[in-house]
Amino acid sequence: MAKTMHLFGDESGNPGDFGDLPDDRHFMVATATIGDDSWLSELDQLALELQQRLNVPTIGAPFHASNDRRDVVREVLTLVSERPIRVDATIIDKRQLAPEWRERHLLYAAAWESHLVHVLPQFHPQPYPVDVVVASIGTARELKTFKEGADRAVAQAEREAGTYSAVLGLGMIGRMMLDTAAMVVRGRAGSPNADRGLQIVDYCLWAIHRRWERPAEAPWAYELIAHHVASERLITLPSRN
Repeated sequence: MAKTMHLFGDESGNPGDFGDLPDDRHFMVATATIGDDSWLSELDQLALELQQRLNVPTIGAPFHASNDRRDVVREVLTLVSERPIRVDATIIDKRQLAPEWRERHLLYAAAWESHLVHVLPQFHPQPYPVDVVVASIGTARELKTFKEGADRAVAQAEREAGTYSAVLGLGMIGRMMLDTAAMVVRGRAGSPNADRGLQIVDYCLWAIHRRWERPAEAPWAYELIAHHVASERLITLPSRN
């Protein structure tokens, strides 16, 4: 039986704000790819240790980098640095966007489409089932556009990598064929409270976001995960006209 590969996805930055904000220039999405996810349970043990050591009972319920203390962030990223994962990030400079892209749902879908087109072929030629879990999407419109973007991503992979019979969307199951290797793709929305992998990608994306938006703040965070970062792409969206 083929092992399952897990993709946990999250985003950073506001895809609906295009003002001249010094700390929100980029919108980015990222995935953490994990094969053997058994080590994720170590987050629970780390949470208990930190709760006792720091006397903060809410630590790890769940871990969330932008809310957690810096010493907690360092502990979690140190754990992540020693475990086998792959991190990919797709970054868009909102100040460089053409006017036709300056709608929240369009930018959100386009970022995920480009990201998945780039990341999904990593599983070729192994016939792995792929479980794609993204952090819960706030609105029905964003959920719809994620599904549409994901469907387009798999369709593009089909054209470019010799694949066929491809469908992907949250709450759906599709089957991709890369040459002769079958890959089952499942997509769903998740919550960091239930999916520890979402806590991991949240932390990794926090480190990447600091690198792009606030490079002088906590450079050690990115240094801890740099060896896991397989791709970190700044992309330009083509004209929709």
